[in-house]
Amino acid sequence: MRFVEFTNGIKTFVSGEEQELIKHVMETGIVLKKDLKERQQLLAKRLAEKSILIRQKVGNDIQFKLSNSAEYTAPY
Repeated sequence: MRFVEFTNGIKTFVSGEEQELIKHVMETGIVLKKDLKERQQLLAKRLAEKSILIRQKVGNDIQFKLSNSAEYTAPY
């Protein structure tokens, strides 16, 4: 199990699958929803609900990017 720590010191746990998606978003910067598989789309939505990712509608696309307040991830 891993966690994401926010700049205000609050920690939230993430699964291994969520951690992989976070790393992918960190590497690419911005990920379009249409480029994600169905399972990844559900994970991205869950991470947006946890305020780890930011979901934005740009034109006809929905994109995800890492929240500025999500400082880093680390193993627990």
